[in-house]
Amino acid sequence: MITQAITFISVSMPEVTGYLTGGSPILSYNLQYKGELTPPEDFLTVVGEVPDSLSLTYVKNGLITDYVYVFRFRVRNKHGWGPFSDYVYIRTAVIPDQVETAQFTIVQQTSVRMTWKAPYNGGNAISAYVIQFSDSTGNSFYPITSYCDGNSPSIVSQRYCDIPFTVLRASPFNLAQDQLVKAKLAATNIIGTGPFSLMNTEGVTVQVDPLAPLVAPISVNYTESYAEVVLTQITGSLTGSAQVLFYELSWDMGTNGYLWQPYTVTSGLKVLVTALSSGQQYRFRYRA
Repeated sequence: MITQAITFISVSMPEVTGYLTGGSPILSYNLQYKGELTPPEDFLTVVGEVPDSLSLTYVKNGLITDYVYVFRFRVRNKHGWGPFSDYVYIRTAVIPDQVETAQFTIVQQTSVRMTWKAPYNGGNAISAYVIQFSDSTGNSFYPITSYCDGNSPSIVSQRYCDIPFTVLRASPFNLAQDQLVKAKLAATNIIGTGPFSLMNTEGVTVQVDPLAPLVAPISVNYTESYAEVVLTQITGSLTGSAQVLFYELSWDMGTNGYLWQPYTVTSGLKVLVTALSSGQQYRFRYRA
């Protein structure tokens, strides 16, 4: 059994019994170690050579962090020392600590940015993150490797990723408007993966495209050649829970709804539509 930390290693040797004793009681267990990159002749005795020791567990302290050590052991009966065991390679590092709960902000109007702080790395550099996002039920979690790949060196170093709302609204997440974007993550080093962070309980809620206006456009002033059309500002859930950037008015140019020509409304809610023909009927519609 091996227990490692950043500056010590605890090694438990198996008890030698039965025919492996050579028919005589075991008098000593000799544990030895060296650095991985040093030659075999550099093995040093930890315990059990002089004096004898029947202890099966020993803690070697004062080791270098993030360094690989090699251990072996042998046993002695009254006839002498037996052969050494196979090598055991142990690195003085542990899994990373738990990551703090991630933070979420909106970027570029259409994406959510997930950011986090690097935890203590356990004595070995963090090489990846396991990042999982909750679905609409909160019972299932999935990665988003196309936008938030925890194995990407750039994401590991910058510790953030941007996910479009369209991805979160689609399968398998199926998040609805105003539903909280939730995720958890864990850090990985050469030893293994640490515990997952706590899932966030605040942050960013899902935004969607604006819904259809409930009020039709109104023509408040018109002549034989132009019409002034007023739009009604959409509010509340109709905005898709996001700021409305502009409105687009369309008119059918007298085609009875067959062809539509857009007018982008950059300011205000009134649009002057010109080039109308006397006696012609026109239709108007708008969207945000």
